[in-house]
Amino acid sequence: MAVFFVFSAIAPRDAHFDAAHYHLQNGWSFWQGRLDQDLAPSEMHSFLNPVHSAIVWLIISHLPGPLAIGLLGLVQASILPALYALLARLAWRMKADVSPAILMVMAFVAFASQPMMLMFSSILNDHWGALGFILAFVLLLPTDRPAPGLKSLALASAIVGLMFGLKLTNAVYVAGFAAAVLVAAPDHAARLKAVAICAVVGLLSAIVTGGWWAWEMYERFGNPIFPNLNSLFGSPYGPDTAFRDEKFLPASFWEGVVRPIFFSFDASPINEQATSDVRLLAGYIACFAILGLSARAAWRGKADARHRILCALAAGFLVTFAVWTLMFSIQRYAMGLYIAGPVLMMGALWLVWPQTLNEQRPRLAVLVLMAALLLSTSFERLRRVPWQSMDEPYVWTKLPAGVDVTDAVIILSSHYPTGFTAPAFSDAHLLTHGDARPWSKPALANYRPLIQAEIDRSQRAIFAVMFRGQESGSQALERLASDYQLKADFDACHPMQTAFDSGSTHWILCPLTR
Repeated sequence: MAVFFVFSAIAPRDAHFDAAHYHLQNGWSFWQGRLDQDLAPSEMHSFLNPVHSAIVWLIISHLPGPLAIGLLGLVQASILPALYALLARLAWRMKADVSPAILMVMAFVAFASQPMMLMFSSILNDHWGALGFILAFVLLLPTDRPAPGLKSLALASAIVGLMFGLKLTNAVYVAGFAAAVLVAAPDHAARLKAVAICAVVGLLSAIVTGGWWAWEMYERFGNPIFPNLNSLFGSPYGPDTAFRDEKFLPASFWEGVVRPIFFSFDASPINEQATSDVRLLAGYIACFAILGLSARAAWRGKADARHRILCALAAGFLVTFAVWTLMFSIQRYAMGLYIAGPVLMMGALWLVWPQTLNEQRPRLAVLVLMAALLLSTSFERLRRVPWQSMDEPYVWTKLPAGVDVTDAVIILSSHYPTGFTAPAFSDAHLLTHGDARPWSKPALANYRPLIQAEIDRSQRAIFAVMFRGQESGSQALERLASDYQLKADFDACHPMQTAFDSGSTHWILCPLTR
């Protein structure tokens, strides 16, 4: 934990799209009391539950950036001992004699996945759900009884529920945990009790972290998860049809079934970059092996508690995978499956050969396999910016000299991330967005008339904030201005200084006219 703290603190800060687009802005807006004042400054992402972002902003606004990120990194670091606990309990249940050193090697290999490294030294929160998923699996493997007791189930449900309330994409883990509980219960009576306790505790826990925000969204828009699933709730400000990001979804059922074979070696079908990581595939194959071996044992009347608990973990893995494939197919939302994959792989191996690691050659073969998992992983190229000093704030923005934005309307470009600059405009009358990306623009098509009306009724000065560099230039500014029938002159833009500037890329402030 200490080593992870240090490495998280000294690593260059995370400045990639989501961090710069909405995480910082949402947290700042929460503490500034601007959630009711501004109009979607980070586009559709302005309506995500801000609890995690508020925690992040509270820390980074009071501590030097490196220290703040070191502390936040401890959440991710805690996944490693959780994986160790899961492997140790599984080995004990499978009657496998494994040394602590080898268990730690296995836990580290499972931990060091491509999606997990995406979260390294980051303010993002997808690893929170993965941590909850692993801890729930740990609690399904008690060391004092064959099946989990109601207290363990209640605690596991509370953890998964808290993560679901924090971020709705963690619904994939809710489904997987539910499937695992149903299989882990030894009989129908135990199953009914488990379902009751998990449903009640899980729902109450989700309300703790997400209920207040769902109520806020319902009171404002009539849709507790606005703008998502608006075809169900019918908010006049939401999209007219069901909206979601479909660019990574499989084209057919069979493509969804077989695609782990392909995206394990080229992740572009589920990510922006062609990275490789076979951990999910290893777990996916192991799950079918476990189910097949358990079915054969049941046919022969030789199934025992080992088969049941492994089938429970396999069911949790496969149901999580199925729901993730149908709903998102975005790699980082399946982070829990990547780190659970090697655990399921070892479970399948121990089921066939519990003494695998007691002999030198098989032990060496397993260690070679772990090395292969580690060495075959390639990592995503992220936008990171080095610290200028160890006491530098995580994020800061300096406005151009002589430009007064007091009581102005600020339009933050959403095509390239600009939301992190919001704290520089604390004296502005209104923060909003423009130039959304094509995939997300339909989400707020019926909401933007509110922004247009506010611009039309006001004579306040208007400024646009946009990214300058790569493909972003005068055409991007024209697109942003045209969203609200405004005019722009790219030559009148002024460069800003920000914590996320890198080389020739920076952010600019541009006056707009009616």
